[in-house]
Amino acid sequence: MGNLTSSPFSNLHPLPSDPGEQDLSLLIMTPPPPNPEPQKAILSYFSHSNQATKPYEILPSVLSSYPQDHPASNLVFNPRVVDIQDVRGREEEFSLECHGFCFLRCQTRVRDLKDEKEVEGTYIPEIEALLRKELGEGVRVFVFGWKVCHFSPK
Repeated sequence: MGNLTSSPFSNLHPLPSDPGEQDLSLLIMTPPPPNPEPQKAILSYFSHSNQATKPYEILPSVLSSYPQDHPASNLVFNPRVVDIQDVRGREEEFSLECHGFCFLRCQTRVRDLKDEKEVEGTYIPEIEALLRKELGEGVRVFVFGWKVCHFSPK
């Protein structure tokens, strides 16, 4: 079934730092060579168990304020084996209307994606503006539940 344990972050490398400049601790990702063969992967799709209520997940830090028998979530995760294919060079073939996703290129003013203040003050507003531009000004865009992840190269 292929390697289901490899991470897309296994190719992360720290940027070379110039001794004369401040180390920004950014990471760059060196993509693996293109693989024309589809690879098997497990993706978890979710639905919620109670269609009468909106999906929710209560953070552990807040859950203690709820009754003891209150479920932490009404999400049901369904893992499925799917084919993942390298689409580099074919990004324009995919559209949100037809495929449910698309590829966008954009510039950011953010210099350090591990700086939570910079992400919150610059990156998130940039992403919200990009989504409003792509989806139409009448669409409400609200970014929530973001987090900065720190990955260590192998």
